Amino acid sequence: MKARRLALWVFSIALPLAGMGAWAATYDVESLAFVPLRYYSGDEVIVRVVLVPEKGERLSRLDLKPGSGLPAQGDDPELRELKLSKTPDGWLAELRFVPWSPGIGSLPEARLEGIRIPALPYAALSLLGPEDRDPSPPRPQRELPGMALMLYGLAAALVILSLFALIVAVYLLPAARALIARRKAALAFKRFGKSIDFLVKETGTADIAVFFAALVRALRLYLAARVLPAAPALTAAELVALPDGAFPAPATRDRTAALIALADGYRFGGRTPGGAITVANARALLASAAEEARAIGAANEEVLLARL
Repeated sequence: MKARRLALWVFSIALPLAGMGAWAATYDVESLAFVPLRYYSGDEVIVRVVLVPEKGERLSRLDLKPGSGLPAQGDDPELRELKLSKTPDGWLAELRFVPWSPGIGSLPEARLEGIRIPALPYAALSLLGPEDRDPSPPRPQRELPGMALMLYGLAAALVILSLFALIVAVYLLPAARALIARRKAALAFKRFGKSIDFLVKETGTADIAVFFAALVRALRLYLAARVLPAAPALTAAELVALPDGAFPAPATRDRTAALIALADGYRFGGRTPGGAITVANARALLASAAEEARAIGAANEEVLLARL
């Protein structure tokens, strides 16, 4: 009796929505029953009802499931099984379904194998009672203690590192390059000066050709390191043919060519000092050539250092 009263209550509520005129003559309202009697959204429910054939309609047994004759239905409610069997009370229809949403709804009308299954109303209860409230929306993840301070500190550190990198790029790197260049210049000119000092000490005993060979070699090595990389391979005539800007101190181009030509004359041309070949004459000649080489180097070094 309770099941029938519930069925009648559901029927009376759903009647204005479902449209009684379309299916009132196709099933016995008194036979409408639900198992379980009270069901909630998400529960699997079986509804039983005795069908009343329309005029001229003939019913037959049905046992349909998804994939076995039961056509696809909507997602809500989800129809899972439909049976139609002959009983002493008439043709009994059993529909197994799941109402996913709470409230009043209906299983839609369907025509299966020539048999019209009417729309059946239902009313699914809500899992939340009157005293319950909807779940609160998810809250954002709580921050760890001191996280804000840590993030601010990290941002400040990144700013400081960026400023430091900028300072390095703008000021320190050019300064470092200039320092390296000055160090390199100082070393090259220092080695050249030591070579000249050594040769000056040997002016009294050194062979003229050997002395000039050593002097020219020292001068060429300095020029290659600081002035002209091709200096070791150039002759006096080729040096003179160079443009004025080939040497930092333009006047030293011709002076270098003249010194190398003088050295080549004594080394390869059989040239000898004028007058009597005395130790004093030879020493004065070699000392003068050494100081000229030193002056050439000093003039070019001065211009190079001024450019830094």
